[in-house]
Amino acid sequence: MGEYLPYAGNHSIQEAQVGLQFHHEFNQQEIERARSAAEADLKGVLPRSAEIRGGSVTVDLSNPDAPAQMGSVSSTMAGFQLSKVMGDGRPARALQLSGNLVSVNIVEYDGWDNVQAETIRYITTVLTPLDLELNPVVASSLRYIDRYTFNGSPDDVQANLLFADNNGYLAPRCFTVGSLWHCHTGWFESLDAGRVLNNLNVASSIVDLFPTVTIDHQATLHLATPRQSINALLSPGAETLGLVAALNALHERNKTVLSTMLLPEILDQIGIEK
Repeated sequence: MGEYLPYAGNHSIQEAQVGLQFHHEFNQQEIERARSAAEADLKGVLPRSAEIRGGSVTVDLSNPDAPAQMGSVSSTMAGFQLSKVMGDGRPARALQLSGNLVSVNIVEYDGWDNVQAETIRYITTVLTPLDLELNPVVASSLRYIDRYTFNGSPDDVQANLLFADNNGYLAPRCFTVGSLWHCHTGWFESLDAGRVLNNLNVASSIVDLFPTVTIDHQATLHLATPRQSINALLSPGAETLGLVAALNALHERNKTVLSTMLLPEILDQIGIEK
């Protein structure tokens, strides 16, 4: 009849992402300082560097009776990405600063402890030359994209071969419509350091002829107190969590979601205890 198989065999993680959101967008000078520091410190682990360009177009509308005249086009560096690339050209690891966000993407997933340690190193390096007092961290996030592929006929697909009935996250209709459906939901939870917004997007589709389920869960901690220095970001206080503890808490929330949604035999395959 077929069964659902985790994306990477012993785990189902297609990609993990850690993100920081700042009060406002970084300016050109901040981007250049952050890029120089990151390239100098991380070249050995993230050797490929690329600019993210942003532009604007000026249109002349001074004469309403004449066709609009295209004016000047300007382009500036809006951010950068440092990455390590796999053999197929996809980034295995990537650090990106753009707009008011800093993110670390992990495709070659090798366990939460390693991912967290690498992420803290990358983030610390890129933030060291920046003045967080002027542009504090207002939120942190953890996103997991998990993937399962059904190894049988699409006609045999049923959501209850992967998901527990009445798990509280999927609409009942998803269990009766075969291989094509999606269910998007969101909710808030409390945490000592602030409030967590969970966004859970689950979709079943056909990928390379095989029914495939993607579970996209992002937990974003909106900080009650913005972090105005690296020390304040990393170090726990009397009523605040340091970044490591915050990420651990978000990681536990992801595990809770998966352990509630998935069947016990699937959890055994990916090493999560019910």
